[in-house]
Amino acid sequence: MRKAITLLLALLLAATAAACGDDEEGATTTAAEEVTTTAAAEEVTTTAAAEETTTTAASGGTVLTVGERAFTMADLEALGVVNPTLEHPSHGPTAYTGVGLFAVLSQAGVPADATTVTFIASDGYEYQISLTDVMACTTCLVAFLDDGTLGTAMPGLEGKAWVKDLVEIAVS
Repeated sequence: MRKAITLLLALLLAATAAACGDDEEGATTTAAEEVTTTAAAEEVTTTAAAEETTTTAASGGTVLTVGERAFTMADLEALGVVNPTLEHPSHGPTAYTGVGLFAVLSQAGVPADATTVTFIASDGYEYQISLTDVMACTTCLVAFLDDGTLGTAMPGLEGKAWVKDLVEIAVS
């Protein structure tokens, strides 16, 4: 439904821009106006996609995308929930609940030529790390955070690696 609304809004923006592009003397839309209209349509699409992801997660649907695989909370929990106390770089020893990052990546399938893992938060924040370092971290988690979102728990790594509101893991 949201995709249909997004498409409709993009078409309306394009139609409005086309109608406004001709002035009384018959001049056509400039390239700058066309780029602005395209950017506005892309922003509407991006905003709608973010809202769809948030709505889907809130309704119990897909909460984490890893490569081509989408995981629900039930999918993640089926990988084996653990409750370790991990050393956070700023907060010290902290109890976490989640699933092993290695288990998530294994279940999603890692391309044979992959070298990099990128953790992506809902606000667009990204943290990149080598696949070798991720695979060496046997205690790293996709953590179930108190606010109902996901995050990374990455003991032994800098605070930037502990990504809050995790929505995607890209492996390349």
